[in-house]
Formats: sequence, C-alpha cells, structure tokens
Amino acid sequence: MKTIEKAVQSEINIKKSQFICSLFPTKSKKESKEIIQKLNQQYHDATHNCTAYITNDGEGYDDNGEPGGTAGKPMINALRKNDLHNVTAVVTRYFGGIKLGAGGLVRAYSKSVLEAIEASEIIEVEYYDVYNITFDYSDLKDIEREIRNSKLTIIQKDFGEKISYDLVSKNNKNIKEIFETSKNNFELENNLNKYYFEGFLHEVKGKNKDIETVLKYSIDLLNIFWTYRCQKYYGIVDENILINSFYKIDINIIREVEKIETIEELKQILSHTAYKNIIKEDVQKDVKRALYKRSKSSFRKDILNLNTVISYFEMIQIEKENIITIIEGIRYNLKGPTIKNKIII
Repeated sequence: MKTIEKAVQSEINIKKSQFICSLFPTKSKKESKEIIQKLNQQYHDATHNCTAYITNDGEGYDDNGEPGGTAGKPMINALRKNDLHNVTAVVTRYFGGIKLGAGGLVRAYSKSVLEAIEASEIIEVEYYDVYNITFDYSDLKDIEREIRNSKLTIIQKDFGEKISYDLVSKNNKNIKEIFETSKNNFELENNLNKYYFEGFLHEVKGKNKDIETVLKYSIDLLNIFWTYRCQKYYGIVDENILINSFYKIDINIIREVEKIETIEELKQILSHTAYKNIIKEDVQKDVKRALYKRSKSSFRKDILNLNTVISYFEMIQIEKENIITIIEGIRYNLKGPTIKNKIII
C-alpha cells in the first residue's frame, strides 16, 4: 500500500487564481476531518477550500462551493490514479478574477493535487491491526503464553492498575482468542468466588454473627469491585455475577456502578455509603487492602475463634499474591517503588 511519508504543500497559479495544495498522511476519517478543519481556519479568507481523502475507514470529497464535480472529484481521482491511501488533500483557491469554466476547474484542481504528489516522498507501507488488551496481573502468565503461541508482537506495555498491551498481528483471530482467554478466566474466577461466598454465608447465617458480618462486609466490597471491573475491562454488565447478599449497600448502588468508567465516578457513588473512604486510586488494590485490614483486625481479637482462622487464611492468600506480584515485578524490571505500589500493605 502506498502513501506519503510526511505532509507537503505546493502552489500553482492559473489565470491569476492561486491554488495551494496541502497533502497530509492520515489514517482515519476523523484525522482527515481534523486536518480539514484546521486548514479551513488557517485559510479562512480563501475563496474555496476543496477537499478529498482516502483512509482506512472510508473516503470522500467536497467541492466547497465550486460547481459540482469540478473540484473534489478530480482531486480524489488524482489520489486514486497514483494508488495512494491514507492521504488527505486540501486545495485552497484564491480567485484571481478570471473564471476558468467547468473544464478549466477540473484540470486546475487535478493538476494542483498531482503537483503536490510529485513533490511528495511516496512510501510503501504494510498495515497491521493493532489491538489493546487489558487484564489482571494474575492473568499475565496465561496471556503471555497465548501471545508466544500465536506469534504476536507486543508494541507497547503499560503496568498500571491493570496490565495493558498493544498487540500487532496479521491474523485477527489470534487476538480475539486472547480476549476470550482473559474473559473466560475472569468468569471462572467470578463463579468460584460466588460459589464460595454464597455457600459459606448460607452455612453460618444465624449461627455465627461475627463470621456472618465479616462475610457480608467482604461480599459488599467484592460486588462493587466485580461490577466495576466487569463493565470497564470486559464490557460485561450482568447482575448475575453478583453474590446474592447486600450488607451496607443495595442493588441501586450496584446499578449506578454499572454505568461508570472512572475511579472518580466510583468514589463519588460510594461517598454516601459506609465504604466512602476505601477507594483511593486503584480499585482492586484498595478493596483487597480493606479486606486485609478487616481480616487483620479480626485475627487480633481472639486467636481461638473460628473467625480468626478464616481471617488468617484470607491474609495468607493476599500475602501470597504480594509475593507473586514482587516476583513478576522483578521479572519485568519494574522499579522498587512501582512494585511496592502494587502490593497490599
């Protein structure tokens, strides 16, 4: 596929009319329209700003007040004739007082674009689809195994609240399989947690108030976290993922969380609940930190209490995740403060 390497501008004069052709490499209609808008502002005093573009997601042209078919169409034909893609052409005309007629306009606008193409550096490019996948640190090994097996290329990595990879492949199917792997892992994790908490709560309900309270507190936070995580990272809005219990929140709070995308919005929703001070900047880490603190508090109360034993195992689970995070952080050469920021303290 041929395109131009960088923007170029050329100028011709025909019967006192000035034709300035601006040629830009553009990959989308949105990018083309932004360029066109910018040049319309730059040459706001021009008689006409006629346009033509061919991009990955479509093509089009505009005569901008010139007689129909005399400007935009010959411009796009000039691009097609040279087999150019991902290019936007804008021809700015300052009228010189002499009318060119329909045939003269067609030749003028066509020549203006051809002159700019002649002045451009034409390059051959091969385009690949770039996909972004976002996943949990716990899914890292599975995702990377799929990437290796599918022979994909990672062109960008970001280790934030979640891990984000930009991937390139000639085979879109491979990318979709990775998305499905991540999504399926989440659904499996969710179902196991749901089975555990609903079963446990059923067994202790009305029998042990302390354990019941701890479970309900945990369930509230997990329902908030799963709902936020589902909607933001997996595009899932499904109340069936919820553990069927509410303690200090209700279903209306959950339905508000289903509609949001940012942590700031989540903090605003929770600002009127008992959990208003829990979420700071990393939802998953903040929820686990709150659960860890709750377990630690229970653990200190009575060493022989069943609630203490449960709290102990919850603390061990979080500390195990901390160790895995540290190991993975070292493996990916993350700096100490970055790793520290990922663990639950």
